[in-house]
Amino acid sequence: MIIGEKIRVIPPENLVFLDGTGINLAMSITYGRSVKGDRVDDIRPYERGTNLTLIGAISWSGFLGIMTIDSGTSKNVFQVFLVGEKLKKTGVE
Repeated sequence: MIIGEKIRVIPPENLVFLDGTGINLAMSITYGRSVKGDRVDDIRPYERGTNLTLIGAISWSGFLGIMTIDSGTSKNVFQVFLVGEKLKKTGVE
């Protein structure tokens, strides 16, 4: 059975969508815009900055929870989110 066929038989209210993203607090753009002939003068962070990971979950009924981690993520961190209090409160198993 193809995955699309498997998902089609699951009622939408039983689906939970997870997403994660990572950012660095020292992120900055390397180019800027200015009036023709003028230079862009801006400061950039000198230090490397802190990595942050955000993991969130939504369902048919709405927002379920979010977790922020002050580092990169791992399998263990992701599992903590899945079985954490925020998802337990929603009744998601």
